[in-house]
Amino acid sequence: MWLQTALAAGVVAGLLLAEPVDQFRTSVPRRYADYLSEPAFDPVMLTVLALTAVVLAVMLASGDLGEPTHLEASGRALVVGVVLPLVGLVLYWRFVLRFENLGVGGAMRGRWIFGIVLVVVVIAAALWLEGRTGVLLLAAMAFVATGKGSTSSFPDSWPWLLVPAALVLAGAALGRRFPQPVVGIGALALVAASALFEHPPWDNLHLGANWLLLPFAASFAFASSLPTNEPVTATSLAAPAAFAVPLVADFGWTAYAPLVQGEMTPWPDSWAWTSTGVSVAAVVACGLAVAYLHTRSR
Repeated sequence: MWLQTALAAGVVAGLLLAEPVDQFRTSVPRRYADYLSEPAFDPVMLTVLALTAVVLAVMLASGDLGEPTHLEASGRALVVGVVLPLVGLVLYWRFVLRFENLGVGGAMRGRWIFGIVLVVVVIAAALWLEGRTGVLLLAAMAFVATGKGSTSSFPDSWPWLLVPAALVLAGAALGRRFPQPVVGIGALALVAASALFEHPPWDNLHLGANWLLLPFAASFAFASSLPTNEPVTATSLAAPAAFAVPLVADFGWTAYAPLVQGEMTPWPDSWAWTSTGVSVAAVVACGLAVAYLHTRSR
């Protein structure tokens, strides 16, 4: 059980800190990376790989891998493990087609339609699984539905990266000690709603929610949903990486934003209301499905 919790915490920390770590490592905005030559030798990456190899070697040599969960994999779990990655592949294929038409009628903003379909598919899959095994899958979908997260902006000093890392650990520990996945998903809904406050003078509210609340809430929701059987765990923890790219990623020169913008308004525009409303509704739907699974399993 603790091994699954540690794996989930590592996934959350990796997804939230990958871009900030890369930003501090390169000191060049990531959006310009496509126009810069890659270094022939990357000592930081080699150091990380070496440390990872050492940790894996020590763990395998010790043989102390914890007690098995004794949760047998069902045929439904295996089907979900095959179907959901295929859905992610189709979603990414559709994203590529829309990416080719970028700048024509706001083509990329139509991604929220595919997001709604994805949420419905994931909720249906979670409800189809036996008992409460689909709770972790719903927590992962709620995490994806919150949006891009804290990678969009972060402090300029690298020691601040320890703050979300510590919050991930705290959320995992409390989620394992006091499992309440609905509470964690409710906190994720607050993070999604904070997207309405992206512009001054309330932008610090959005930044604080992403930088402080998101790591704790996501880790708490994941840890509260464990343990479950291994196929569902693997599918759920891979879901954020498989689904988030075509739904929330930005690509290219300044994310294809105009280089000269008009006056920034302090209130949300119609697109902000639409995108935020869809995100919050998706997270709430996942929370309601989790509550139903708890009721059904009693």
